[in-house]
Amino acid sequence: MIKGICHVVGAGDFSPELLKLGEGDIVIACDGGYKKLKDAGLPCNICVGDFDSLGYVPDHSNTIVLPRVKDVTDMEEGIRLGVEKGFSEICIYGALGGERFSHSVANMQTISGYAQKGIRCTIKDNRCDITALCNEKRKFDAKGYSYVSAFAMSDKAIVSLVGFKYGEGEELELSPSFPLGVSNEFKEKKGSVSVKGNIIIIFEKN
Repeated sequence: MIKGICHVVGAGDFSPELLKLGEGDIVIACDGGYKKLKDAGLPCNICVGDFDSLGYVPDHSNTIVLPRVKDVTDMEEGIRLGVEKGFSEICIYGALGGERFSHSVANMQTISGYAQKGIRCTIKDNRCDITALCNEKRKFDAKGYSYVSAFAMSDKAIVSLVGFKYGEGEELELSPSFPLGVSNEFKEKKGSVSVKGNIIIIFEKN
């Protein structure tokens, strides 16, 4: 797997200052994400989508045009391309807000599905960061976050917490129909989350 990060940009709310490019990184624009990048003066390596949101096909040397009727979203296709190119870490922007709330839900389901494949995806927004875990343990830094909420994406998820205000030392059983994991807080500078099953974690910023 490539050590760099694949940055995928959609047509939702976009804060360009969050996109930090490093050596070996690439940027993929999904449909209206192309304009977001262009307006911010940021580079784009690949454009992909049916371009119904953008309204035109970009004049870009590496553009992939998808059919309007398809089985995947433009965002999911952008992530898939990053994984196909060998990236195991995907940072996603413009995945929340925008004109249609359904797209935000679709993007959260998408990163949940990729967590099941061992691909680490993080949605980055100026209000929150969202990631997904599947049968793993991960450490997190508390800096800049006010609330931490965990929601089950599988029928059942058993979650163990270290460094959090509520539920530490317990095995919390989460389900998609009961939001027990909402509105937790860090009590230390770092915390860890272990899960058996599949969850998304929403880190809300100060």
